[in-house]
Amino acid sequence: MPNNAPTAGCGTAAREDSRAECRRWRARPGGDGAEESANRLTFRAFYRSLPGPCAAPQRASVWRRICVSDNGHAHFSAGNDAGARAIIGVHGRRSGKPTSGPVRDMSRHPFDLLMELDTQHIRLDCAALHLARDVYPKIDVPRYLRLLDEMAAAVMQRRPGLAATLRYEALRDVLVGEFGLTGNARDYYAPENSYLNRVLDTRVGIPISLAVVWLEVARRLKWPAAGVGLPGHFLVRLDDPERFVLADPFHAGVARSVDDCRLLVAERFHGAVDLSARHLRRVSTRGVLVRLLRNLRNIYLAAEDWSRLAGTLRRLAAVQPANGRHLRELAAVCWRQGDVRGARDYLALYLHRLPDAQDSSLVERSLRKLDLALVAQN
Repeated sequence: MPNNAPTAGCGTAAREDSRAECRRWRARPGGDGAEESANRLTFRAFYRSLPGPCAAPQRASVWRRICVSDNGHAHFSAGNDAGARAIIGVHGRRSGKPTSGPVRDMSRHPFDLLMELDTQHIRLDCAALHLARDVYPKIDVPRYLRLLDEMAAAVMQRRPGLAATLRYEALRDVLVGEFGLTGNARDYYAPENSYLNRVLDTRVGIPISLAVVWLEVARRLKWPAAGVGLPGHFLVRLDDPERFVLADPFHAGVARSVDDCRLLVAERFHGAVDLSARHLRRVSTRGVLVRLLRNLRNIYLAAEDWSRLAGTLRRLAAVQPANGRHLRELAAVCWRQGDVRGARDYLALYLHRLPDAQDSSLVERSLRKLDLALVAQN
């Protein structure tokens, strides 16, 4: 696919204005730039606030590796992580001794149990509804599943046939026309926009949560459909043997062409990001959940809601057990909340899963300081 997205203007001044606007967009609440800045602040504060002399690296490039990148994922092996996927209390990297304190069992949460399945066996609707238990513990999951069944039955009554265009029209007529599902542009960053139960209650949401409804209705009808993760946006793709249709659930289900997507990305990023073929690939169920959780993670981090941020990070750690970044962030959040033992356990699990991580020596020094802090508490 050609990368010929239009730019914001011509000349040096126009390019500088475009780049500045892109930086402002990335620094919005929940944006990628805000995420990176918050990461650095959180982890710098975490490591420097540990008892004893500060062992923080001095080079900015090292800080970027520690705070932003997903180090060590290539070294992760599921076979070496038996028993640790769902348990936080694990053996330290070198001592061979179990971590002090009670064992923390992540698998007790229904969402985490679902994440133990292979990706192709995970039901997106069940996972999204169980995810909402962290905030809505009394959620009636069967009621929302029945509502999705009703939506699918209403679509099937239209007998749209096999063509992707006809199926798209039936989905849009029912989900948008009858049930009124659309984007919440007025309060885009409200956390409830990311929880499927609230989307089904209020009939508004963000692109990815609305896409979950479209995808689950299509799955009930056994129609080939998948999510498409554009930069800064999310669409639903409906396929047939001859063509595909891209639906935009946030904008009342309007159909998007590839050129529309290219223009949408160019306008959002002011020409600083080009649409490529990889942006139109199908997103797996696990990938949809990761993107949904990252939205929540950014919202709670910007709001400094540490309790809900910790819950969101636990769910991310269940979806992506090979990603040590979530464990580092959990350790930082636990420390901020005064949970020294929790911070120590999450760092120990990080080293257990990623013993060759670039920041392993720094984490080991932090573990020793946390051990001293635990002794001082007793």
